[in-house]
Amino acid sequence: MFVRCESVDRGPGPSDKYVTVKTESGDIEEVIVHTSFVREKMMEIAPVSSRNGSAVLIELPSETVSGSWRIWVPKDSLQR
Repeated sequence: MFVRCESVDRGPGPSDKYVTVKTESGDIEEVIVHTSFVREKMMEIAPVSSRNGSAVLIELPSETVSGSWRIWVPKDSLQR
């Protein structure tokens, strides 16, 4: 499963990407991931749980800058 990224830029290393993802609350989470997790503006993730059909708890491939491994995102930002 994939989550839509707000932005995708070069990361600190040659095989890294700097990605931002919008959370359910509208905040932006920043994460650095291996390039293999990113396709165009989508990042591969693992769904964990859903809440009232409007949001999904996802697990990211690496820790965010703020220290989270899991974040709530709008359901419509996901794609199979």
